[in-house]
Amino acid sequence: MAVMAGLLAIFFILKSAGNEQNWLALFSLMAYCLSFSLGLGPVSWLLVSEILPDKTRALAVSFCTMLNWTCAFLVTETFLYVEKALKPYGAFILYGAICCVA
Repeated sequence: MAVMAGLLAIFFILKSAGNEQNWLALFSLMAYCLSFSLGLGPVSWLLVSEILPDKTRALAVSFCTMLNWTCAFLVTETFLYVEKALKPYGAFILYGAICCVA
């Protein structure tokens, strides 16, 4: 996923230099979605339901779902501010770096 965020950053760098490679943006977004769906995407749903005891599973899964959607909302809500501060390529470099740390 970090590699695809890096490729998307490269696309925006090339775009700012006047050399648009639209296929690069399409490829990186499609590969990002595929790698998320096959990798980190389902992990949080599977892990929480497997490691928790039966007595607390329903409440804990509800809390984890709320936390997951809250974090997704925060990323979506702050993206435009990050993009404005760091330029489009900087935003995707930041997200790729966060993905590497995770």
